Formats: sequence, structure tokens, C-alpha cells
Amino acid sequence: MRLTAAAAFPAWLAQFEGNCPWPYLDAEGLVTVGLGFLCPLNMALLLNWLLPSGASASAADVHAAYDVLSGLPKGRGGGWYEGRVGITLSPRSWNVLYEHKISGFEAALRAARHVGPAWDSLPSVCQLARLRTDWADGGESAWPRLDAALARGDWATAAKECWPRDAGPDPEDSATADRTTVQPRAYIASYRAVRALYRLAADYPSDELPEPLPDGADQAA
Repeated sequence: MRLTAAAAFPAWLAQFEGNCPWPYLDAEGLVTVGLGFLCPLNMALLLNWLLPSGASASAADVHAAYDVLSGLPKGRGGGWYEGRVGITLSPRSWNVLYEHKISGFEAALRAARHVGPAWDSLPSVCQLARLRTDWADGGESAWPRLDAALARGDWATAAKECWPRDAGPDPEDSATADRTTVQPRAYIASYRAVRALYRLAADYPSDELPEPLPDGADQAA
């Protein structure tokens, strides 16, 4: 991954995904922390957590926090859970989870079934855009037309093929008008931003990134 993309990705993604250092329950009731890192108890016990005092939490503290969390309603949004469980993830452990997730995604994207060897030479704007899709779908998600376009450097086709079905109707493709979505506005905005990034690749063909990065604001709204 290009250094500029690696440096920019967490903050750019956080505007769409949120970034909560405390554990919370996602829409399916799975314990999550940070930039959407799934964190079951067995994993949590391997990480460093902090108490409100700033001291490191003990294993008993982590167990107690997860017991509290199990009794809370799911899917309220990460912010709702702030202060309710009494522990937050340390920056060091946040980095461990982030690097693990990114390395898994990159390994998949370098495989022939996805972008392949071209991944490392993609412009930073394209790496940001493609990683967002993996973050939403998982590292093994199949985007054959998108990945083939990226592998051959066809940015226009990449922009056309990047709209996900669960985002509802593609505003640039009338044939998708019958699609529906229950995704939040931030999710839809993220894919407007993804499309904009692919369309910037001709102007930003290497490490450089535009300032500011696209945020997916709906100019028609």
C-alpha cells in the first residue's frame, strides 16, 4: 500500500464508519470496536484496555465490561455505548487490530482472483477507494469487473463498476432503479466518494492525493 494511502485511509474512512475506542454492539449484536473491528471476548482478552482513570484494565475488568455489554440493546450506533461499559481500547491495541485487518485485505487484493500484482502500483486514490469496498464487504468479496478494470488501469470503468447493490439505485444507471437499501446515509456517501476517487486517478496517478479528499457530499441535495 502506498504510504500516502496508508496515512490517509483511517481518518478518511472514519467519517463514514465512525471510530469508537469503546466496545459496542453492531446491528447484528456482534461486539465491535474502533473502525468496525469485530472483537469477541477471546480476542479482547489479548488486547490492552484502559479504565476511565487511564490505568490498564485487568482481565476481570474486561470480563465485567463484556457482561454489561451483553445486556445492552444492539445496533444503537457506536456513540450510544460511550461510557456504558467502562473500558476503552488503548492506541497500541487499536493499531494492532487495524494493521491485522489491513494486511489481510491487501493479501487478498494482491491475489489473482482480485486485482493481482497491479495492486501495489495502483494510484493512492484507487487504493483508498478499493480498500473502502473491502472494509464494507470483507476481504473475499467478489468484484470481478471492478478488479479487472483496476488491473488494466481503466479508471472510467472502475468508477462505473464500483456501486454496490446494497447501496440502492445507482444514480448513474437507470437499470438499477428497482433496487432498495436500508443502508445509512454515510454508507451511500462513502460510495459517492469512492466513485469520485476513481475518477481522480488520471489526475493523481501516483502517490499524491487531492486535498480535501472526496467526502461523498450529495451535490444535488
